[in-house]
Amino acid sequence: MSIRKISVSLLAVSFLFSSSASALSPLPAVSSFSDIDSDHENYEAVDYLRGEGIVEGYADGTFQTDTSINRAEFLKIMMESSTFLQAKLENGIEGEDCYPDVEDDWYAKYVCSATELGIVKGYPDGKFRPERVINFAEASKIVANGMNLKQDEEGEKWYEKFVVALESENAVPKSIVSFDGDVTRGEMAEMIWRIRENPEYVKSTNYIGIKRRERAAKADGALINFESCVDLTAYLKENSQPDYEMDYVMMESTGVDGASVPTSAPTAGVAMKSDEPLAISDDFSTTNVQVEGVDEADIVKTDGSYIYVLSGNTVRVVKALPPSRLMEMDKVTFGDADNFSPTDMYVDGDRLVVMGTFYGAIQPFVEGSAVSVGDGISVGDGVVYPNYSPNYYSALTVVYIFDVSDGANAKELRKVTFEGNYSSSRKIGDVVYVVMNNRDNFYSIMDEKVPSLETLVPLYGEDMVQPVVDGCTDVKVIPGVESNQYLILAAIPVDDPNAEVDKEVVIGSTGTVYASTENLYVAEHDFASWWGRIDSGEKTKIHKFELDSDGGQVVYIGSGSVPGTILNQFSMDEYKGDFRIATTKGSLWDGTSDNNLYILDEKLQPAGKIEGIAPGEKIYSVRFMGERAYMVTFKKVDPFFVIDVADPNNPRILGKLKIPGYSDYLHPFDKDHIIGVGKDAAAPSEEEAGSRDIDFAWYQGMKLAMFDVTDVENPVELHKVVIGDRGTDSELLHNHKALYFDKERGLMAFPVSLAEVPEDVKNDPNASASTYGDFVYQGAYVYDVSLENGFELRGKITHYDEGEVAAKSGYYWGGGSRDVMRILRIDDFLYTVSRGMVKASDIDDLGELNTVELEGVEDTVWGDIGI
Repeated sequence: MSIRKISVSLLAVSFLFSSSASALSPLPAVSSFSDIDSDHENYEAVDYLRGEGIVEGYADGTFQTDTSINRAEFLKIMMESSTFLQAKLENGIEGEDCYPDVEDDWYAKYVCSATELGIVKGYPDGKFRPERVINFAEASKIVANGMNLKQDEEGEKWYEKFVVALESENAVPKSIVSFDGDVTRGEMAEMIWRIRENPEYVKSTNYIGIKRRERAAKADGALINFESCVDLTAYLKENSQPDYEMDYVMMESTGVDGASVPTSAPTAGVAMKSDEPLAISDDFSTTNVQVEGVDEADIVKTDGSYIYVLSGNTVRVVKALPPSRLMEMDKVTFGDADNFSPTDMYVDGDRLVVMGTFYGAIQPFVEGSAVSVGDGISVGDGVVYPNYSPNYYSALTVVYIFDVSDGANAKELRKVTFEGNYSSSRKIGDVVYVVMNNRDNFYSIMDEKVPSLETLVPLYGEDMVQPVVDGCTDVKVIPGVESNQYLILAAIPVDDPNAEVDKEVVIGSTGTVYASTENLYVAEHDFASWWGRIDSGEKTKIHKFELDSDGGQVVYIGSGSVPGTILNQFSMDEYKGDFRIATTKGSLWDGTSDNNLYILDEKLQPAGKIEGIAPGEKIYSVRFMGERAYMVTFKKVDPFFVIDVADPNNPRILGKLKIPGYSDYLHPFDKDHIIGVGKDAAAPSEEEAGSRDIDFAWYQGMKLAMFDVTDVENPVELHKVVIGDRGTDSELLHNHKALYFDKERGLMAFPVSLAEVPEDVKNDPNASASTYGDFVYQGAYVYDVSLENGFELRGKITHYDEGEVAAKSGYYWGGGSRDVMRILRIDDFLYTVSRGMVKASDIDDLGELNTVELEGVEDTVWGDIGI
């Protein structure tokens, strides 16, 4: 007996099977194998074969699901599983001595019977090589022939028709990544189980998908484009979630009843008109942004003459100067106002740009509504496929551009609509960059017909013309990414309404956006890393786009990933070409959390890192300032970290400070001083701490702090102010755009919803620090800020009558149409803005100069709702 023959025989001793069992006479079911849990992707298939008596596993009770399988074992299981083959054998499965290396061993009857039926044949040298590990191409041929699957004509490769035959049965496991790759025992079980039982909701790939994976492997992590719409279809089928039921989505605006809504210009509400010359100022505040030169959309903007207020589904235009003539000049509404919800806006010179979401019925394509597109395919044949709903309610992103040179009469210049959800945007120069997310349509992708191009690729249109955003071959995918969503970035010039809209489309989803003047980054929470993958763990994937604001172009550069998840946009930064990002990994409440800082190079490859910062806590705020980073973590006290990031390969912690409370937002004052805005904190009583068996603190009122980092190794809290008691809140704690900060004037302001605990409760030694105060005030707090004196309250401005908030307050306050949202400055006047009012005040003494109530805004208050 040869050495090779001995190795196969020894393997047979350990791998037990029923020599007489078949699909027609299954053995009684036994307990599951010890090495495969019910959450393993192959569990159901392996358990099925075990229950049918086709496999019994190894003598030690294992199945070794993830190990490779040789030709002899594979053929034995194939023959035992195929009633088609068994019916063709008059004398059953038998035979021996059919190859020089197949004599009278346990596998001889399977090999000889399969050879007799033409299912297999030996190698050119006449041998069968039963001990050789089988690859997927070989396995596909054996299974397709052995299970009598329908096969097409010969393809480009000898194995193509066999793989396609398995593909038609959803019998190619998604784990198959190459044709010449080894097949595992679990994958073998999957193929047999799927063909015999035709289970629903299995993850499969196909011939084109495996080709793409091989191409991706050769790309060594670089971006690849899809080769065709067929390739893109195959990818989306692989990654579509079968438990989602979605109808056909097409991008034609309709009314609720399905009738088309014609595009119409915004209309102006009746407002007071002024014949006085327009007062213009070039001295006015702008939105508080993260990066100088990168504007961020907001709900309130000014151009120095007018104040633009997003109120409900309208934009109100208020003449600001002089304050004595404060008046509402225009109410910009939209033709599809019932279904359009504006989100935020930009104002630059005589341009107003409004972004928002359209919710409404979407109809299938009709004849004549489409154009010839990227791949040379003409769409719009008028066919309504039987599985498609005649209408589908979907979300579209709509961008309006207006000419507001006449503040009393906004004129629509352009309306651009995208299929997908609006995520975020930035404006650099005369270009607005809009980030969106689109999920493919499950039914249109999984239908038996090959989906048309417009159902595969996100659409966009102007005046309801729907060219495809990009041809299928222009869609990019990152090797290893598994998603059925599109990340879309569009560059829209605002100065020229006829300029081309540049777009990039990448497989992936949106997340938190950061932008420098040269690049835009999208941080995507990698949910796939949590679901059963070998590299399971919390991860953040970063997509990088290069911006050309002069040419209005955007180019996808690549991606990278880091462990953990980010807090917000301030967790990211770009400096001298390197990308810095701070993350938290693990859970705060079970004590497994820690915090990290990573630096990636311009190609998003790892450069340097600090891991394990403040174990057991989580990040509450981060601010990168050139060669330094500042990080605040919290669980019971506020560690304020000063981090040196000058050397991208060697970041290091320079110093830290522990104080009560935490900062939700960090704002630069100068290079050695940082303002922290957050909450104060108080320790729980011994009884409270003991009953929860965790280390924690009760947050209290709103806290302002000035940190001095002149001595980087020993930072100090130079000044602090606490506003109100537990329950006090401010939009600034959640949105940096709510801050007005003027370093030159030493002035800062922000909205506050003030809660106060009664003095008798405060003075009660038995009162818990968890006690919430009652809401007694809502409005703007205005502070003088200096290094010498810290924070000095200049005054407060409210849109409510005196005592109104306290009189209406219950356990909860919020959402009132007169809640101050933003504070801005024009010349020497402060303007406070709510959804229903704009008030002008003197900047010195905050005395009221004038007020305008916005027409038609209902005066709502939620003060009587308890929680």
